[in-house]
Amino acid sequence: PELLQVKGSGVVNYYFQNHFDGNDFDIELNGASSLNGSMNLNHLNADLTGSSNLILTGQSQTFTIDATGASNMEGYDFVTNIIEADLEGASNLNLTVNESMKVKASGASNVYYKGDAQITSQNLSGGSNIVKVQ
Repeated sequence: PELLQVKGSGVVNYYFQNHFDGNDFDIELNGASSLNGSMNLNHLNADLTGSSNLILTGQSQTFTIDATGASNMEGYDFVTNIIEADLEGASNLNLTVNESMKVKASGASNVYYKGDAQITSQNLSGGSNIVKVQ
């Protein structure tokens, strides 16, 4: 059977010991949960709430992420072509994007990215930022 999703609530920690290959994958973390792993995917969907952390390496063609309540995604070594991000409440996103970005961020949330992505849509409020890093 193929693993299609991971859901964790209430200080759950996932660690992928081996590199994970798949088509579409969903991650749902809340309540200070975390996932650390390496993935090669067509599409990744992540929903992070309540100080949850996602630490990734690998790649996806497309990536959709919703992060609220001081949640974070760390992964400059995670490369995606297209991202759609919705961040709220001091959440942060670090990754590499090659093609395009759509970002909605509020409440001192930040997107830090490497790569040559074009920002095709941005809606920033409450001291939120999109920052290209070297």
